[in-house]
This record gives sequence, structure tokens and C-alpha cells, in this order.
Amino acid sequence: MVVKSILCISFLISFFFPKSEKTHFLLGNNEENDTETNENLRFVYNDILYSSYFSNLLFNFGNNQTESTCGYVALGMLLSYYDNIVNDYIVDDNFEVDGLDGQSNGTLHEPNITIPSPDNVPAYYNFLRNYVDSSLHAYLILLDKNALLINPPNNYIASTYRDEFGTNEQSLAALSYSYLVNKNINQYCSIVYNTSYNTSYSVSNVLNMIKNEIDNDRPVLCGYKGHAYIAYGYSITTNLSVLHVHNGYVGQTTSGNLSIDVNNLTGNNWELGYLSLHFSFGG
Repeated sequence: MVVKSILCISFLISFFFPKSEKTHFLLGNNEENDTETNENLRFVYNDILYSSYFSNLLFNFGNNQTESTCGYVALGMLLSYYDNIVNDYIVDDNFEVDGLDGQSNGTLHEPNITIPSPDNVPAYYNFLRNYVDSSLHAYLILLDKNALLINPPNNYIASTYRDEFGTNEQSLAALSYSYLVNKNINQYCSIVYNTSYNTSYSVSNVLNMIKNEIDNDRPVLCGYKGHAYIAYGYSITTNLSVLHVHNGYVGQTTSGNLSIDVNNLTGNNWELGYLSLHFSFGG
């Protein structure tokens, strides 16, 4: 079966993990799902209920300074969203950062580092170790490369770094599972992902899967044309699909659009993938 899902036990655990009463997100004008359909124009618009969390997430997320860790940045934002909206246990308190001046709460944006060359990956790993107790982004990268307690051989780092980061949904699904296991909450979450790359699914098929996740108020990690985004809404006309996304960069428009013309897609660079987390804490 191509659609891969890590199924977990779903039952009420409100006694053990009560739903957080903290309000870390900011509600905008979309306190109710904003869905519009005009059959004459064939236009559909929808955002998740708390889409303003991402539109106000301006700084408090991982630093994608290397141009290669966008998948980890996006996964960190996804976990932070659920930590703020669903249950405060999902992300450790030492990773959390309060939002200022109307910004959403999130996680540490670690400072920049000058990397001598793209191949000098060990220097970047050593830098991340300085922030492994305060940066969710650093923790996810080191967890993914089994580098939290050991120093991997340089050839291992060089061969995997920049190859598995970003939009590889399968490796990010495995990392998500490892994170949930370490938190001892894997039994309360399902991980669902798929891609149009080397599968029988078309970009249109995957777009419909993403749309379904958003219709069920679930933001998704979306991989497209070599970059990872958080998609939290969509607009669809006859031929053009526009995902409302957070692009994972500070200083750029976080509440942006990603346009996909499903009738004009050629080559692997146009492949589309997604990853979604289904939490079931109950309560």
C-alpha cells in the first residue's frame, strides 16, 4: 500500500495529559473556518481554524540558514503548532519561546553561524550541539542523524547531509516517529504522508490529500520543488491550486502563497509530497 501510515492507539488520556489551557496562538478574523465556494467561478477557499498561528509566527522557529534544513524547520513548526493548540506536552518547555509584540509563541531561532563551505558539515553539527537543550530545530537534526550522544564519522555526515533534509517525506516521517517515541507519546499520534514522486499518485492526487487534511483542520508539512513549507489553507480554481503557506524564513512573508498549476507540471522538480500528524489526546 503506497499510502503509508503509522497507526497508533487512540483513546482518552485527559487524566494523564490534560489539554493545555495556555493560549499561545493569536486568533485573527478566522475564528471560524472560512470556507467559500462559488460554483459559477469554480472557486474554493479554506483555512484551518487557527491559521493565524502561522501568519503570526514571524520569528520563533528554527533557523534554515544552511538552505538545507527546511524540512526540520517545518517539522518543528508543525510540532510547535500542536503544542500550542492541542497539548503543551508535545514540545518540552526548554524549547519554547514566548511571542512578543503580537507574534505567536514558538521555539528558539538559533543564531547564524558562518560555515566555511557546504561540505564542512561537522562544523555545523558541533554548532548545533551547543543548542541541543534549547533549540527544537537543533534537537531534531541531531536526533535524525543519531548524533545526540555520538560523533558520527565524517563520511556518514557528508553522505547524508543535504541528501535527506528538506522534502523527503519518508525520512521526516521516520524522524517524527523517533521524536514521538522519545517523548513517550507515539501511541497518541498517527503519522500520515505521501508523495507523487515515484508513486502511482499524481500531483493532483496529493493535492486532494492535502486539501482533505486542511478541511479537517490539520496543517501539513508540504514539500514542493526542493523546499518544505507548512500549508494551512488553500484556494482552488479550475486549473490552479494555491496553498496558503508559511515558508520557514524570517524576514520574508510568512503568510504566503504557493501556486500549483496542475495542468502544466513537468519533471521531478514539480513533484509534491506532504506529512501530517494526527494527535488524539482527547479531553
